[in-house]
Amino acid sequence: MLGKVLVTFTDRLNLSVSHTKDAIFQTYDAERFEEVTSDKNAAKEVLVKPLTVSELNELAKKHSIEVPAKVKRDDLEALIEGELYGTDADAE
Repeated sequence: MLGKVLVTFTDRLNLSVSHTKDAIFQTYDAERFEEVTSDKNAAKEVLVKPLTVSELNELAKKHSIEVPAKVKRDDLEALIEGELYGTDADAE
């Protein structure tokens, strides 16, 4: 899952990682993504906004990822994640 960081914050799982505003946040953990995209977290504010289809298309273009003409948002996100971050299986 990919999102745009709205406010700079330090990652609670790895305190050496700081996510900076306007950067891309990536995780395969749905529960964690839900936590950072809602105000139900320690900061009590939305930290990350899920990327829109337009933003995903821009990201794919920026990284020269070939996108099919008709693709659903979730499939586009999975394609980009696979190209940029590997697959969920690679993360384990």
